[in-house]
Amino acid sequence: MEKEGQIKPLERLSPMERLTLSIKSAQPIIYVISSEEQRVLKTIVAVADDLGKKRQLFRWDLAGGLIDLMTNIRDDKVTTVDAGALVVLEKGPVTLLQRIGSITVPALFMLHDFHRFFEPSYQPSAVITRMLRNLIQSMQRQYQSIIIISPVFPTLPGEMEREIELIDFGLPQRPEIQIELTKMASSFEKEPSVDVDMTSDAKESLVRAALGLTIDEAKQAFGRSLVHAKTFDTGIVTAQKQQTIRKTQAVEYIPEQVNIQDVGGLDLLKAWLEQRKDSYTDEAARRGVVAPRGILLLGVPGSGKSMVAKAVATIWDYPLVRLDVGSVFGSYLGQSEANMRRALSTAEAVAPCVLWIDEIEKAFGGIMGGQDAGAGRRLFGYFLTWLQEKRTTVFVVATANSFEGLPPELLRQGRFDAIFFIDLPSIDERKTIWTKHITKRRTEEQNTDTLLKAEDYNVALLAEKTDGFSGAEIEQIVISTIQRTFSEGQRNPTEKDFLQGIECSVPLSQTQRQEIEQLRMRAKTQARPASSQQPAFNNINNTSNLDIS
Repeated sequence: MEKEGQIKPLERLSPMERLTLSIKSAQPIIYVISSEEQRVLKTIVAVADDLGKKRQLFRWDLAGGLIDLMTNIRDDKVTTVDAGALVVLEKGPVTLLQRIGSITVPALFMLHDFHRFFEPSYQPSAVITRMLRNLIQSMQRQYQSIIIISPVFPTLPGEMEREIELIDFGLPQRPEIQIELTKMASSFEKEPSVDVDMTSDAKESLVRAALGLTIDEAKQAFGRSLVHAKTFDTGIVTAQKQQTIRKTQAVEYIPEQVNIQDVGGLDLLKAWLEQRKDSYTDEAARRGVVAPRGILLLGVPGSGKSMVAKAVATIWDYPLVRLDVGSVFGSYLGQSEANMRRALSTAEAVAPCVLWIDEIEKAFGGIMGGQDAGAGRRLFGYFLTWLQEKRTTVFVVATANSFEGLPPELLRQGRFDAIFFIDLPSIDERKTIWTKHITKRRTEEQNTDTLLKAEDYNVALLAEKTDGFSGAEIEQIVISTIQRTFSEGQRNPTEKDFLQGIECSVPLSQTQRQEIEQLRMRAKTQARPASSQQPAFNNINNTSNLDIS
């Protein structure tokens, strides 16, 4: 935290502060990545107002042409869509840049739709590039800036990469959301049919629920809440956010909550998470506590890794967001990288949150050697850089079923805060798993006679008979046995029924014995145990030479 009067380091500037600094320092070409044109425009106009009459303000798009925002007069010398679409595509950007070159006063030129002219498929793109480079020197002398506003990451010509400053404007943060919420509450405070009074806690919950939305989306969510519930309702705002985030395809909001106590065993992992529960607080920062970046969970399929990811979000009371790396890939040059940036920006906007990446060895391992290996390496490199340098409260939980396919860079010391190995459950852990899954089947509609009670079964025997079974395999035995006995006469399963279900099941520890043993051998030196119990299927002691603090 900077002291009063202390200059904030450049790397800690917000996107709005970076844009302000770039405009005031007359950066010739600025490329702002944002789908919120009005939000960016508002920032630019505010900077222009701060500069007073020192800069004129112009705006251009394909439909409206060039407009002087000081006088609101359209410049007829610049081709617009009225002259025909073909003429616009062929001459629009050329006549625009020619007109900018003829203006000799200090000015800001906001260009919408201009990103299309950087695309390789646009035939005169080389001409556009040359014209921009020619303009740079004169624009620096005349305190002029071209600000290209685009919703997509640019495909820049090689010769322009060092000439253009990129600013990812990102989604609005807490202060901006708070301002919009306060505005809406004020506009409805005299409306008798709605209640806009909020406690400070209720206001904070609403703002937190709206993180990850654009300003317009947040206002729509608040408005929908007032119309439907006649008050500000966090649930309605959260539901709106789920729908919005789902549109991004690569990111999914997971509303499901899992209590950590529902996860059998894993005492060392649970203790590690509990110890770091308050690491993101202001008090922790004041005491020099380094906030954790994330954990990698390696283990046998069905060992509860996905449940742990959901449980972390519940323990820390953070929203859970899942990243589907496979959905990030696009068919056009640069599209995959843009999708990854958008996905991670969404996660950062939702922060504080838990970002869950399931089966990361398939997500990054496969793309590194596929047909699109170049894009895969760029994506992976971007993710590693983001993981290492992110400053937002995004805790990453990555899961993997195998070391095979995991890029070595991902396992480097310090990349994740910890790499945990989740083995097959011990006999004591299997007792807990059996008990939880038997009692888990209770519903409000059941009467006392139909309730399944763990004390009615020899759980110790069931645990003994399922040596080498994962938690997911035990759960499936319980589910299939209950289904079978219901179909046979709508009765509760007996202990014999469960034993029969065990006999009919073949665990992965038998069908993939060699793979599991190899996984354990590597985990002995490259991971720490998630449980203090001995591995259930092997005598390898995973606790040797490992710091489990």
